[in-house]
Amino acid sequence: MRFAVRYGARRVILYGWSTGASMALHAAVSSPLRERIGGLVLDSPVLDWQTTLRALAVARGSPPPCCRWRSAPPRAGPGWPPTRSWTRPCPTRCPLRR
Repeated sequence: MRFAVRYGARRVILYGWSTGASMALHAAVSSPLRERIGGLVLDSPVLDWQTTLRALAVARGSPPPCCRWRSAPPRAGPGWPPTRSWTRPCPTRCPLRR
């Protein structure tokens, strides 16, 4: 977003797929440039890491002990919010389309 704004963009539309969709949603909520976001396109966002990781492990034929996640969900980088933060309603003002 900083790159786009630096080169003249007044508004940006964020698109993300899977983990990228979760990051786009996070940016819309917490980025200092969130007022520049004109829209979000969230394609298959990962909203619940434990369920997602369990489903992927089962789909890939992992043994049952590997499907029981006891540790914290993976992080996408420093400051990434914990999984439970995604269970709250999103405080954006954009209409959601399904």
